[in-house]
Amino acid sequence: MKTILLSVLLLFSHLVILSQTRDIDSLRRVYKTHFADSNKAQTLYRLGQEYVVFKPDTALLLAQQAYKLATKIKDEKSQSRALNVIATVYNKTANYPKALNFYIKVLKIEENKKDPEFLASTLLNIATVYHSQGDDKKAITFTLRADSLINAKNIDWLKVYSLMNLGFLYEKVNKIPASLDYTQKAFALAVKSDDNYMKGVTLCNLGNANAKKNNTTLAIKNYTDAIYFSNLATDEDCLAEIYLGLAKQYSKLNNKDSAEYFAVKSYEISKKDGFLNRQLDASIFLNQFYNENNDTKNAYNYQAQVLLLKDSIFSNDRVANAQIISMEEDLRQKELAKKSRRRKRKKIKITTFRNWFIIANFIFHHALFIQKENKTKIYRNSWSSFLTSVIRIYYAVNSSISSKNYQPCSIVSVIDFRNNCCCHITNAS
Repeated sequence: MKTILLSVLLLFSHLVILSQTRDIDSLRRVYKTHFADSNKAQTLYRLGQEYVVFKPDTALLLAQQAYKLATKIKDEKSQSRALNVIATVYNKTANYPKALNFYIKVLKIEENKKDPEFLASTLLNIATVYHSQGDDKKAITFTLRADSLINAKNIDWLKVYSLMNLGFLYEKVNKIPASLDYTQKAFALAVKSDDNYMKGVTLCNLGNANAKKNNTTLAIKNYTDAIYFSNLATDEDCLAEIYLGLAKQYSKLNNKDSAEYFAVKSYEISKKDGFLNRQLDASIFLNQFYNENNDTKNAYNYQAQVLLLKDSIFSNDRVANAQIISMEEDLRQKELAKKSRRRKRKKIKITTFRNWFIIANFIFHHALFIQKENKTKIYRNSWSSFLTSVIRIYYAVNSSISSKNYQPCSIVSVIDFRNNCCCHITNAS
């Protein structure tokens, strides 16, 4: 059975590599045939995106070239995309301070550009870094910010990512019902859009959630289904997680051969691709597995790996750098919020002053009108009309200021004294 399974996995891997190679070859041809720097920069960061999930070191070099070229020609869009690839590589390879630093650079560019799609995706990416550093509370905060933006701007294609991230994060904080709900919704969207990458990721997370519910049979089914789609998408990062998930479930069933096979496979993929966090998780499992089975030599080898990887990932310098970057970003966001509040207050003050100036101007001209009237009846009627108009303007001004969706007002036709002194107010375009 193991031999058959291995053959199937190798077959899928072969098909995926062929597909991935075609995409990369196509982009290389575009790079060679386009001489404009802007086209070259775009092609380089797109090549970097293709390499991220299975050759992060190559992706990093390509993205750095793209950023250098985009900076030279002052192409902000290509700069942002290249920085995003660089940040993603550092995130995949567990260099979280650098990942956070580059994602925040992307965030600053996107905040100024007002591109809601890439801004939302950047917020989601920052959330993944905070999760990787163990700060799930902040990760959920950034994911909810992204989800709110996605809903407000109707960015349908990103909805699957925000749902998946929420499902993933709620699983990590042991809110399993919420995790299953969000992940199942994400899987439905992935099926609808025929997105193999997201099908694999969502099925993997369903496996994680069902594993925590001790539903071993369903978890194994979820993981096994996820292998097919992750192979189609060449998502080796997800495959490393899936294989370790299967290893843990087979270990519960006391199926030692399968548990060892999948754990070693997870370790080897993670080591090959430089996914240090995945490699650490697999090393921890294998160390415990070999200890329980009295295999001292292998247990010692993986214990040594655990110590080395922990030192690499969680060194004091890295943690300190990540905390400094996080604190600086918190301060920047607070300052942006203050500036936004000041702008709103200034806008309200200016509009309030303008509206009351209009009222004062009306009173002055109405007083002049009254002075010209000699008849008492007209005098009384005029003051009656005057008071009515003031009340109408007062309510219009207050309504415009207190409205939740506040918009400034302008006077279209001021006063027609011969038509009951009516004032017509419309929203400014």
